[in-house]
Amino acid sequence: MDLGGAEKLTKLTIEGLDPDEFSLSVCCLKSGGFYARELANDGYPVHVLLEVGKRSKLSILELLRVSCRLFRLLCREKPNIVHSHLFLASFLVRIVGLLAGVRCHIVTVHRLEYPRVQPYLERMIGWLTTRYVTDSNAAAGLLATRLGVKAEDVEVIYNGIEPAEFDNPPTREVARQGLGLRKDVFLVGIVAHLFEAKGHDFLFESLALIGPRLGGFCLLVVGDGHLRSKLEKKASELFEDGQIVFLGQRSDLANLLSAMDVLVLPSSWEGFGIVLAEAMYMRVPVITTRNGGGCAEVVIDDEGGVLVDYGDKEALGEAILRFCMNPLLCRTQGDRGKLRVENKFVAEVMVKRYAEMYRSAIYVQRGNRPSDTHFRTDGNRSKK
Repeated sequence: MDLGGAEKLTKLTIEGLDPDEFSLSVCCLKSGGFYARELANDGYPVHVLLEVGKRSKLSILELLRVSCRLFRLLCREKPNIVHSHLFLASFLVRIVGLLAGVRCHIVTVHRLEYPRVQPYLERMIGWLTTRYVTDSNAAAGLLATRLGVKAEDVEVIYNGIEPAEFDNPPTREVARQGLGLRKDVFLVGIVAHLFEAKGHDFLFESLALIGPRLGGFCLLVVGDGHLRSKLEKKASELFEDGQIVFLGQRSDLANLLSAMDVLVLPSSWEGFGIVLAEAMYMRVPVITTRNGGGCAEVVIDDEGGVLVDYGDKEALGEAILRFCMNPLLCRTQGDRGKLRVENKFVAEVMVKRYAEMYRSAIYVQRGNRPSDTHFRTDGNRSKK
């Protein structure tokens, strides 16, 4: 539950659900982190089972330990529904949940995390899944083609942003001053884990192609991951000091977006790419990949940004250059992007869809039709 798309989605869903209808708790297999602390401070029960780094590889002994702790937790909590994100948690909780008597498992699949083993293992335990959820039609297609999941077992629910998080941002000048940047520099941003699929190499090479034509520019690299040292070395080889700024993990996204002229997410794959919607809401034009999974469902050409093919360095460079040379284009695309997000990608709409899915899952679990059963809203949680 540290900073990240799946983690933020979980937090927004929990906070948005009606507490008179749903009693909620959170379980982190490995570590807590930023969103876990925020939820705990708001009074939600948060269970952290191992307290190891989120990218730590678990030994057999640690897997046994976390399985035992998860089993005890499920037996104590007796949840009507377990909703899991990311493959290790989703795999483990369905096996352990079967032994603990959990009857309803909802699994969100954001991407294919382990291409060699995940399709095989998912086919083995798919029968334990009540409902699969994805955040784009592209991800739903991945479930069908790679994991063998039937279309009728998949729910597509677009991610949503929380507008209140971005409603009182600093001015462009104040945001840049806080980052130690000149107010007149053309500022490009990428907000993503430093993993191969996020396309940092692709972006660096595109910027190197157009650097002389851009004039003064700066790229903010927000996020962390195992590629950091490699990317820092590449940046030092391709660019002058100060042109590429690595900020690491940051929780002040509204402040960072306020400073940017354009946000780029050049991924080879995203289930959705929530930062695209967040940038568009802040009227920051975006550039992303048309063949990068769900990115092309968030962004439509000329409605908040530009789509390019993944790996096409010339096209990405030209798109960045267009925004650099045309401030009016930035403003026009920024206005269109905000309107698109307000209509399609807000947390309130997303949470309503999740609530409907949870109700439907319980109806199916109990062998009822939706018209036969109704949730109690009188605070008697044992009836829900």
